[in-house]
Amino acid sequence: MSEYEGKCPRCGSSSANYGLVLITVGMTRKVRASVNVCGKCSLLFYEFKQPQ
Repeated sequence: MSEYEGKCPRCGSSSANYGLVLITVGMTRKVRASVNVCGKCSLLFYEFKQPQ
């Protein structure tokens, strides 16, 4: 786990996790991403998860 995981890239405050989604990359590949929203500036952003 990174020290920046769950932190807003705009203001640096903590965020709420909305869950995991599969994002299509190219024609055949999909990547898991965590959907987060910042409680301070309301930025909605994705964090890509590494395969386990």
